[in-house]
Amino acid sequence: MNRQRNSIEMKNTMVALMNIRRRMSTKLGKYVGIGGVALLLAMAAPARGQQADGGFEGIFSYGVGARALGLGGAYIAAALDASVVYWNPGGLDLLTRKSMTLFYSSLPLDGQFNFVSYVHPTVSTGTFGVAVLRVGTDGIPERDELGDFLGQSNFAQIQLLLSYGKQLPYNISIGTTLKIEQQDFQFSHSQVSGRGIGADVGLIYRPEWLPEFLQNLSLGFIIQNAIPPIMKIAEAQVRVPRNYKFGIAKLFRLSSKNDALSFYGDVEKGEQKDLKMHFGVEYAYQGGAMLRLGFTERQLVFGAGIAINRLQIDYSYGSYDFSPEFPQNHRVSISLTFGKSKQEIIELAKREREEAIAREAAQRAEFQRKLEIKTNIEAGLSFFQKQKYFDALIKFNAALNLDPDNEEAAMWARRAEEKLKEEEERERERLRRLAAEKAQEQQRVKFVENQLQKGISYFNAGKYNEALTEWRIGLDRDPDNPSLKKWIARTKEQIQRKIRELRRQSELLAARGRYLEAIDKLSELKRFGVKDEKLLAKVNSDIAQFRRRMNYEEAYRRGVTEYFNKNYKAAMQFFEQALRLDPNNPNVKEYYKKAEARANAREEPFKTPEIERKYKKAVLFYAQRKYEAALKLLQEIEKEQPYSKQILKLIDDAEEALRNK
Repeated sequence: MNRQRNSIEMKNTMVALMNIRRRMSTKLGKYVGIGGVALLLAMAAPARGQQADGGFEGIFSYGVGARALGLGGAYIAAALDASVVYWNPGGLDLLTRKSMTLFYSSLPLDGQFNFVSYVHPTVSTGTFGVAVLRVGTDGIPERDELGDFLGQSNFAQIQLLLSYGKQLPYNISIGTTLKIEQQDFQFSHSQVSGRGIGADVGLIYRPEWLPEFLQNLSLGFIIQNAIPPIMKIAEAQVRVPRNYKFGIAKLFRLSSKNDALSFYGDVEKGEQKDLKMHFGVEYAYQGGAMLRLGFTERQLVFGAGIAINRLQIDYSYGSYDFSPEFPQNHRVSISLTFGKSKQEIIELAKREREEAIAREAAQRAEFQRKLEIKTNIEAGLSFFQKQKYFDALIKFNAALNLDPDNEEAAMWARRAEEKLKEEEERERERLRRLAAEKAQEQQRVKFVENQLQKGISYFNAGKYNEALTEWRIGLDRDPDNPSLKKWIARTKEQIQRKIRELRRQSELLAARGRYLEAIDKLSELKRFGVKDEKLLAKVNSDIAQFRRRMNYEEAYRRGVTEYFNKNYKAAMQFFEQALRLDPNNPNVKEYYKKAEARANAREEPFKTPEIERKYKKAVLFYAQRKYEAALKLLQEIEKEQPYSKQILKLIDDAEEALRNK
């Protein structure tokens, strides 16, 4: 009964097409060959009667991609390859790398069904996609009513898809596709064409709030022809109806972790059509080989696939559900991913930003150092011109502390010292004259002079507190001694300056990672006999902090040394010390993980043949000096056998070869 109704519908459509043909041709009685018309009606008619219901749909609604067709077309909730442009643009932004899918399927009477798509993800602005579908056949014989050959007819139907998708909060991804469809009937002496524009809207939701056994669940929904294309062919105008699909996909990880079993189901309801169900199941072995079984509209379909690195080849076998009378055919598709993933691009940008910040900080520190050297020299020259030689000497020495090889600062420091010696010599001469005038005070003057010199010696040695002690003893004997007062005042001022300078130097040294020198500077500051309790507390706090950082870096350095000396247990101890001081340091965590694996490494057989195959392939790469390729394979299988001594040894050999390359 259904076949009889289909035959009537095909005859009616044939009559309509022949009427159009006759109106466009000046010759009456021409018609397309019966075989060609049957294929033309099956593929090219914008609307076709369905066996099970009274609706209709375009040829492109039956699906693309050998993987999807091998799952019975239950692909609405899956976002696994670039065919997502066709199935559900809501899944576009779930693809993390640039990808491409090519699809081919043969049709009866030399017909072909082709599909190619490309997806281009971006980090922040969503994902774009483009695809082209084509159904066509060439060389259909055209004869008149007497059977005489009149020429050949061609048919082609092309659909261009332009898609965009974006992830939203709460694990919702939405997308839309603009569809531009073109039909061309090329008869021997005339041509009939039609064009329509429509749009699809879809979304995918991956809930995270479900119980653990329901994780890896994906829900999809799409409105196909949300903006229906309206095809106008000659005098006929046909509206392609809307179609609603809801899909669900669930992945189950098996005991081997790399094996997976996935279930797919779609529900489809179109305008004037009965409800359709699509089901599919896929078993993936070690992420490299797949078997599929699907069911849709009265038929079973079968499929398989193989993945090699970023290339996947898929195959399915079955007939299209719109015409089960057609013989079953083969479908093949190739999917390829390439380029960096979104996360890799983000991490690369982050590393580049951190490196730029570090370079900028080093440049700022170097600029600040040079600026301080220049400022100290200029200030020293100003003091020197004002005959303030002591202040000038302090500034020149400050410049030399920052740049010991600065010839200009060294020259002016020597001149300032000479001037200071001249001043001291004049002062001593004055004291001697006073001693001569006051013989009775000779002993006192001698004592004061001795104390002055002791203090100066301490001062020149940087022992300012000892110098103050000696000068105060001298003041006890000569309270009005101007030299002692001058040196005491200058030294107190210098102590304050030295305190500030030592604190600044300790901060600069700590910023450069020279913690031991920074601690020495702060310890030197404490030796000045500082009485300010807040300052002392701050100094003690800084010393404790610098010691922690120094201990951390020492532990980290020794851990790395022991690691490369293959003393892995000792390395673990040092890395544990470093982690206690900086628990979140990723480098230390990584080194500790590697040291722990090597410390507990053991001889063990390969868990799977795939691991053994990859290991042998890595050995071959290593022998061919393809160290990076070998290291990539070894790091993959290390995740499966982290304590295998032979895998770890080959990893170490490959890394050492890369370092010495």
